Amino acid sequence: MISFHLNVNPVAWQRARRCGNRYFTHQDSARFKNDIQSIILRRKELFSEFFNEAISLEVKFVFDRPKSVRRVFMTARPDIDNYLKALFDAFNGIVYKDDSQIVQLKASKEYKDTTSLKTGIYVKLTKLEVQNAANLHG
Repeated sequence: MISFHLNVNPVAWQRARRCGNRYFTHQDSARFKNDIQSIILRRKELFSEFFNEAISLEVKFVFDRPKSVRRVFMTARPDIDNYLKALFDAFNGIVYKDDSQIVQLKASKEYKDTTSLKTGIYVKLTKLEVQNAANLHG
């Protein structure tokens, strides 16, 4: 098991745009992917045990609350799955071979003032083994 904080502002995945016969990745998505990969590549050796294994992943996206927002939960768009897609894309080939290895997932998006955490992305990776596979159904 490994836990770490990525000190970057979470960015939601956006569809590639088409111009004629060419496709372009949205600039924010590309920058986010590059930022994440540059951080995790510096510590790539920490992830070697996960590269070919089944993985349980916990992710917490923490944001600053806009002054105009009073609600407790972060129910505004973008949807949490789009944040996850962007993160999965950045992790592919470095943290794990492919995101299909993620067999258990827990994710949340929260405002910083409802937690003691800093803004960014908190990740907990656990390699699943036969003896703890039974816990998936518990």
